[in-house]
Amino acid sequence: MAPGVEVSAPLVLLSPEVRSPMLYGWFHPVILLPDDVSQWSTDEERATMIRHEAAHYARKDHWLAAFQAVVRTVFFFHPLVRWTCRQIDIERELACDEEVLRQGAEPATYAEAILKVAEHAIGGTAVCGVHFAGTARLDRRVDMLFRTPPRVARSAVLLLPVSLLLAPIAALGFWQVRVEAPAPIELRIQVSPFGVIPEEILAPALRPGSIAAVIPPALPVQDPPATPLSPRVNVAFLKINEHEVMANITLGVPDSQLTFKEETAAGGMPILRAGGRVEAVITDLTGTIVTRIVDPFEVMALAKNPTRVQLYQKGITLLPGLYRMVLLVNDSNGSKSGTIDSRLEVPGFPADKLSTSSLILAGIVEPLPSGSLSAFRIGSLRVQPSMTAFGRGQDLNIFQQVYVSAGKAQSLLPVDMETLITRDGREIRRVAEQLQRALTMTITKRIPLADLMPGVYSIQTAYTDAATGERVVSKGEFTVQ
Repeated sequence: MAPGVEVSAPLVLLSPEVRSPMLYGWFHPVILLPDDVSQWSTDEERATMIRHEAAHYARKDHWLAAFQAVVRTVFFFHPLVRWTCRQIDIERELACDEEVLRQGAEPATYAEAILKVAEHAIGGTAVCGVHFAGTARLDRRVDMLFRTPPRVARSAVLLLPVSLLLAPIAALGFWQVRVEAPAPIELRIQVSPFGVIPEEILAPALRPGSIAAVIPPALPVQDPPATPLSPRVNVAFLKINEHEVMANITLGVPDSQLTFKEETAAGGMPILRAGGRVEAVITDLTGTIVTRIVDPFEVMALAKNPTRVQLYQKGITLLPGLYRMVLLVNDSNGSKSGTIDSRLEVPGFPADKLSTSSLILAGIVEPLPSGSLSAFRIGSLRVQPSMTAFGRGQDLNIFQQVYVSAGKAQSLLPVDMETLITRDGREIRRVAEQLQRALTMTITKRIPLADLMPGVYSIQTAYTDAATGERVVSKGEFTVQ
């Protein structure tokens, strides 16, 4: 345990499965720290991390977080419940920060610990009510540390019962609205007037004819800036049911293209801050807007990393079919923007046929603690798509779901899987195995890349149902540098 920790707290353990400190468990919780925490933090900083999690334990926040998870699940369609839970998350983190300061922690040391944890978990920090890098905005947390005296509101907790009382009343109306997954990252509203998607993109006057007329090539934004961003986008499709599909849209913007401004916190600590806005419009073949997303974003870091890509992900529910997707990213510090205008072909997953989700090539696939909420979450896993080349010392992680025919779910015959990696048409690696049949099978694999030379590779997964003879194939590409 780090020196200077005198609070009553559960057992403190190191774990390779977590990327930031957290209180784990309901009945006999323990404090988990990343196993490499000593490499990127000081003894004093680790002491503040432990005090923060001990404050969660003393307040019984793990029980409230569990209750919130149930409420979010039951009232997933209700924006008031989602908003209230988010406010409770924020106030809970601020209350524990205040307790750490009350115990004598130096604000500058504690602020440094908060930023180091956020930077260590960059690209999709796990978020839950008993997590050190929780959903509270970093700027609000850091600013609070240097107030005299610090003031933290806790009244948001009282809004949860009100939300629950209003939920059944409003449910009838909200059931008919397409529900979007909550934003995976906490964002600060800070927008600028440039680069707004024009109305002719939002609601084009469409003429009858071919799909090309309905979904034309990329259209320019108004007054395009001279120094545009070049965002990268990846869309993965997963089955919700026979009629609905989850589209996970991941957007990446390199640090090198964002404009960071150096700021000084109240304690004199220098930090870098960048921000802007993500806007997306998805329309169907009639030009009707199906979904519109407007999310501001903010990035805080201790140093700029030219090889790092800032990731944003949004999950939306769509029906199978063809759509048009227009994405706009604004950089509010540097007056830059970038757009992507593309078709979005959402596949169907019929219940009587073998099918698969998109093949996701990920930098991180790891289990999430029970009850936690996280960006890039699929089921009980954190799946963070890779938007950059892989280093030879890294591992390629793949994630895919396989959906067998409902009529053959009880068959004892296996589903055969084959993974093939090629380069320029030449086979590099082939692995065949048998999978135990289930109605939905989740496939995760970690593929070492140490023996691969730099270059572009193709990867293919093929599944054959021994009970029906059906075969489905998915393909992807990755780069080793």
